[in-house]
Amino acid sequence: MLIEWLGTVLLLAVAGHCVARLVAGSGAAPRDHCAQDRACDALHVLMSVGMAAMFSPVGGPIPRAGWEAVFCLAVGWSLVATVREREWRRRLAWARHTAAGVAMVYMLVAAALPMSGTDAGHTAGGHGGAPALPVLSWLLAGYFAGYALWSMLAVAGARPAAPALAVPAPAVPMLAPRMVSLCELVMAGGMAYMLLAHP
Repeated sequence: MLIEWLGTVLLLAVAGHCVARLVAGSGAAPRDHCAQDRACDALHVLMSVGMAAMFSPVGGPIPRAGWEAVFCLAVGWSLVATVREREWRRRLAWARHTAAGVAMVYMLVAAALPMSGTDAGHTAGGHGGAPALPVLSWLLAGYFAGYALWSMLAVAGARPAAPALAVPAPAVPMLAPRMVSLCELVMAGGMAYMLLAHP
């Protein structure tokens, strides 16, 4: 129960951070990386709120079918952006969003993780059901565990973090590159945990 509440709180904090990035970037000059693009920030908000609902012991207010529809749209949007994007770093970032959306849809459909208080089963740490494709579950978990490690290196300063927003760093210290990487660490780690909870 403790890990579910901790995951919920951390992911809601990430959602708040992503909202702050959206607000701070509203009047900023165009940015050069998808991790700092307004559309990508909006997807991060959606992803972190959806993951928080999955972790929450009490579920979320939106029924499973609603979440499935939302994340299917997010996958389609990200996939189209991945194909249309010409700059390789932005294409890679959109591909990461596509993978995250696929993982969310997979967990909703195959692993049957609950998304509302009325859903049957348990939360991410429980046993909501066995996934239909366990190999895919392990592959996705491995990918997100690797991405969590990559983000941890950025937080620790062992590799460059994501570029900072086009706002003065002293004015908005919470939007520094390492904070962005910390949010990515929480999201990737949470995703790997949820996938491994249903091997």
